[in-house]
Order: sequence, then C-alpha cells, then structure tokens
Amino acid sequence: MIKRLFFSLIICLFFWTCAKDEEPLPQDCAGVAGGNNICGCTDITAFNYNSSATFDDGSCQIHIDNGDYYLSFNGSNSYVDLGDMLSQGSYTKAAWVKRNYGYAVANNIISGNTGHAFWAPQNQGAKLSAGHNGSYTVVQDPDSLPDAVWTFVAVTYDPDVASGTMTLYTNGAQVDQATGVAPQEESTNTYIGQFNNGNIWYGSIDEVAIWNKALGTSEIAELVNSDNDMNATLDRGSYVSSGDLAGYWKMNEGEGIYLSDASGNGNNGTIEGNVELYNDESTSDRSGSITIRAYSNKRTGNHQGGSHYKVNNSNQGDCSIPSPSNTDFEDQAHAVACHYLFGHFNGGWTNTFENDFLINIMNYLNTIILALVSFYVLLLTVVFFFQRNLLYHP
Repeated sequence: MIKRLFFSLIICLFFWTCAKDEEPLPQDCAGVAGGNNICGCTDITAFNYNSSATFDDGSCQIHIDNGDYYLSFNGSNSYVDLGDMLSQGSYTKAAWVKRNYGYAVANNIISGNTGHAFWAPQNQGAKLSAGHNGSYTVVQDPDSLPDAVWTFVAVTYDPDVASGTMTLYTNGAQVDQATGVAPQEESTNTYIGQFNNGNIWYGSIDEVAIWNKALGTSEIAELVNSDNDMNATLDRGSYVSSGDLAGYWKMNEGEGIYLSDASGNGNNGTIEGNVELYNDESTSDRSGSITIRAYSNKRTGNHQGGSHYKVNNSNQGDCSIPSPSNTDFEDQAHAVACHYLFGHFNGGWTNTFENDFLINIMNYLNTIILALVSFYVLLLTVVFFFQRNLLYHP
C-alpha cells in the first residue's frame, strides 16, 4: 500500500514539474499561437503584392514615389513590359517623350506585341504616327517629332464614332484624325518603348498613361497644362476621366526593375534590357528660354517637315505670332517655336534666334585672322634667324 502511494506521489510530482516548465507556444506574425501564417501584402493590385502571403500585414504600397525620375531607352534592347492590359475597343495613350536622333530606329512609344502601335519611325521622318493591324500610319503628324525636346504626345481611339475615329495630338494640339479605323486586334502584351519583339524607342520617356476611353480634346489640353506633370489621377477643369485609367506610370521609383501603377489597377511594369534611370529634368527642360537655329542652306521655304530648324531648349510657352514670311529667319523661328511648344505653359516666353550664315562668316574671319597672326610670327622668326647669322658670319 505504502509503495503504491509513493509511486502515485512520484507520478504527480513528475506531471506537476512538466506543467510548470512548459513554455507557451510562440505567436506567428498574425498573432496566432503556434500558427504558420506568412505575412505580407495580399492586395493583388499593389506594387509589392506577395503571392505567398496568407495574412495581410498592412504593408501594401499601391504606388512608389521616391522623387522625380524618367527613363532613357537605348534604341536597341530596352523597354517596359506592361503585360496584358489593353483590351480591344476605346483607348487613349499619352506620354511625355524626348527623342534622340538615331539612324533607322522605329521609336515606339506605347505599342503592343501586335494590333496597335504609337510611334515616330525614323524612316517616316520621325513623324508621330499611330494605327492598327498592320496599318500603323493611319494618323500622322505632318511635321517631325523634334529631337532633344520634351514633347507631350497622345492618341485616342473610339470605335463607336464614324466607324472608328483615331485622333493624334502633340503638345495638346490635334495634328491629324482618321475615320473608318477598325478596332485593334487583341494583343497579349503592351509595351513602353517597344512593338512586338523590337522596334525600340531611342530617347527618354517620362510619365505614361492609358485610359479605357477616348479622351476629348479639352481633356488632352487640360493634361498638357499641368505644370510638368499629367496628374492623371486628379480630376480638374475639363479633365474628368481619372476613373477610366487603365494604367498610369509616373516612373518615380528611383530604383529597381519595376514600375508601379499609380492608377491603382495593379498593372505594374517590368523594365527589360538596358533602360537607364535619371533624375527628372522637367523643371529645366520644360521652362526657360528657347534657342532656334535656322541653317544657312535652309534659308528659304517654310518650316514644314521640322527639318529646317533645330530646337536646342524648350519652353512649351503659350504664344501668338504674325504669319511668317518665307525669307524672314526670325519669323520662321517664331513659327516653329509656337508649332512645337504651344500649349504647355501659360505666360510669356523668350527666344534667341541664331543665323548660321552669319555664324559661318564669323568663323571664317576668325580662321583667317588666326592664319595671318601665325604667318606673321613665322616671318618674324625667319627674319630674326637670318639677322643672327649675318651678325656672326660676316
């Protein structure tokens, strides 16, 4: 009996000791004791969506904005893949672009792997163009897209107006329109800076937006007049279509290989190839003064085609001018300045006109003067040499 009681006491003491020493189960990130939740962002539209997460920890970021940046594309293997995000039917595409001159580059801005293209092909004189289904110059600017100048470009398409209406804009002004345009064939990818598997943009792109509707002319003008920023997520004035955004990429991440979609639709982009990131120079490039040079072998004729002048800096100023004459250099400079830059800022603007003919004359005069001075120095050296020889060798 005593042995049985002693044995029972030992067993109770053992269990009491185990219960005293037992530690509580650790909690997982969701606060569940002994749980195995994986915490992260579970919002599929967020930039940092984690497909493995089972518990949302409140870390979701819809859009990343680390300052003002833009992307530079090398014309050969650089682009941004936006995935399958543009359906058949109505749309608007818009972007700020700065073209570099390049031989035989296709310069796609916002295009698909098939079906739709928005570009400025060099073999078409770098004229802003757009179209569908193999006919990719259905609308085209009569003038070239200027190089080294930030330009706001947009194209709209509405299949329900006049059997399909496509309208093209530069700096808020309509430059072409076509009707009877069939809807685009279904694409599986839309790109910034590429069409299909190539045809790369050569230059810089800052801010890209796509809407699931054709914006009106007044809305396009409102976007242009937004002081260096489309602000496509903010309705104001004539612009009332922020809710129709399919995607909006401000390109302000500042690092990494992904572009966040500021529209909140989760159409985040993936940077492919040699795309370079730069601090946004919109403040200096889209304001200030403008220098336009008329080349001496292009002194006559009007400014059509955009090849008679070189725009070295831009203002996007609101300006009015008299009808330019064909022989007045300065009138033509004003004309092309207004043509390329009208519509971005309200207020005054200044320009500096330079005539290459006069510049060439000054360069020739400087060369002649330098040659004469060199000859005079050489002559003095020869005279000095002979005089010295005569003194020491009578």
